[in-house]
Amino acid sequence: MERQTKKILWLCLVAAGVFVSYSNVFHNGFLYGDDEELILRNAYLQDWRYLPRLLSQQTRAGSGISSNFYRPLQGLAYFLLIQGFGMKPWPLQLLNILLHAFNAVCLMLLIQRLTLLEDAPAAVLTLLWALHPIHVEAVANINGTADPLSAGCMLAGLWMFLQGNARISLLCFALSLFSKESACIFPLLLVSYDLLSRGRVFLWKKHLPYWLLLGGYLVFHQTCLNLPKTLNFYSQSNPFTENFFCRLYTLFSVFGKGLSLLIRPSELHPERAWPAFASFWFPPVFISFAVLCGLLFLGFSHLKRKSVLSFGIAWFFISYLPMSNLWAKINALFWEHWFYLPSAGLCLALAAWAARFSRSIREKTAVVCLPLLLLLGWQTLVQNRIWRDPETFGKAVLRYESGSARTWNNYAMALTDAKKYGEAVAAYRRAIVLRDDYPQTHHNLGNLYRHMGDVQAAFREYRRALEMDPKFYFSRLALGEMFLQSGNVGEGTRQLEEALLIYPHLPRVRQLLNQLKRRAGK
Repeated sequence: MERQTKKILWLCLVAAGVFVSYSNVFHNGFLYGDDEELILRNAYLQDWRYLPRLLSQQTRAGSGISSNFYRPLQGLAYFLLIQGFGMKPWPLQLLNILLHAFNAVCLMLLIQRLTLLEDAPAAVLTLLWALHPIHVEAVANINGTADPLSAGCMLAGLWMFLQGNARISLLCFALSLFSKESACIFPLLLVSYDLLSRGRVFLWKKHLPYWLLLGGYLVFHQTCLNLPKTLNFYSQSNPFTENFFCRLYTLFSVFGKGLSLLIRPSELHPERAWPAFASFWFPPVFISFAVLCGLLFLGFSHLKRKSVLSFGIAWFFISYLPMSNLWAKINALFWEHWFYLPSAGLCLALAAWAARFSRSIREKTAVVCLPLLLLLGWQTLVQNRIWRDPETFGKAVLRYESGSARTWNNYAMALTDAKKYGEAVAAYRRAIVLRDDYPQTHHNLGNLYRHMGDVQAAFREYRRALEMDPKFYFSRLALGEMFLQSGNVGEGTRQLEEALLIYPHLPRVRQLLNQLKRRAGK
């Protein structure tokens, strides 16, 4: 009983460490971009009657925007919190912290179950993972819920699998799939555990239900949902999408950078630009490949011992497969939150390596690591601050990624809110020069010109946005209002009706159209 109480206290300490390191996120607010599309403008989160649509359509359908992702569990969590507390950031931030704390507790339990480490070393190793600032992108980012939610379901599912509770483990796997598509690697993770840690071959009766569930999910995902039936998220072919080796070499470089950030977390930031490599002989490619070979050699060298260390290394590689770009061609190359679950595998491998030393050495090492934990926690607190508001976020990202058109657009919106109109116009122009394929940038610039009284410039930008995307209903709504104000009722009505066809959840449009009908009736 005393041992059990002690373990609970250590688990509480791990959870408390997470809450302390993320305690300042409650000063942060919503940001432009994904927060708007997933939460603020999502009509499906506003009313119970839209709940069936929220659970059956892609993640941005409630905002009238197309998306390749189906994550109903994330949407349901947002829906319940918004219905209970209103459109406020703190409940969503608390959700992310609770999920991260839950994941840390699960990881510590898995470490102790698989490596038999004592409470103190297991807690310290878990905190090395939980307090690492590379996870800020998944936890402090309000809309980053999918990563900790999906990882939590998988960690719980693995724990139940080890406990022999197949039904709950399968339920956890199903929940993880409906949290994020990358959870599809879970059956492979279970196979690698039995093969590498226990020396068992594929167990049909034990593993088959997971593969059947995965197969059913993939069929449902590709047939019942109105999603693009392709794993290529690029709108046009390019050397990266057409050349497998280009994607492979780029993957090597991403692994290398990710490992370096885990070892030395400096210059962490979202929207990280990353080049595609067409040759193996670029230093970031072959140096990373050498490091990865060393990591794989370490895992293979422990195969005969049926070591958890091999499983931890396999966990790292397997859990990154959905983001590898080898099969699904994602129109992004590097995000820090992609290392959320893979880094937990490395933590497990490190715990398995630590278990080889004597108990006294482990306890002394745990004490020595305390300053490192304080440093990581402090870095996380500092990193949380960049998500405070749109202007702070924009400045922080542009410090490293001055070539990000999307960030310049969002930063310009923040400058507009601060009434720095001249700087905002310059920021929008910079975004357009860098990459002129975002209708949002022209629309936002049109809004600014309209606010400044330059009607002709506003018309020009709205029309440019619609040339890029005729279904960009924001610009149709704006044009409709402007035509009505200028007395062109026919064209204004046409634009409003077009906007309503594209996105029916526009009460402002319905209100204007009803007013016009009443006037016509008189």
